[in-house]
Amino acid sequence: MCPRCEGRGSVTDIDLSELYDGTKSLNEGALTIPGYSMDGWYGRIFNGCGFFDPDKPIQKYKKKELEDLLHKSRPRSRSTASTSPTRA
Repeated sequence: MCPRCEGRGSVTDIDLSELYDGTKSLNEGALTIPGYSMDGWYGRIFNGCGFFDPDKPIQKYKKKELEDLLHKSRPRSRSTASTSPTRA
């Protein structure tokens, strides 16, 4: 099976210029996707993740930073919940 078209015989790509304005930083409102804003939940995630600088214009991101912004999945974390207490 062809990995590009996943066996469908045609490829559907997203125009990335429709998702963000490369001349702006994330904090300046670069994301143009409805529901994504730096004032809400996504803003806290992008600012707190540490994968890229939210004050740098997206067009100045290095290849790895842009890849992280567009495709990086969230890391799995271990539960910090304590187990039932043991008695001595």
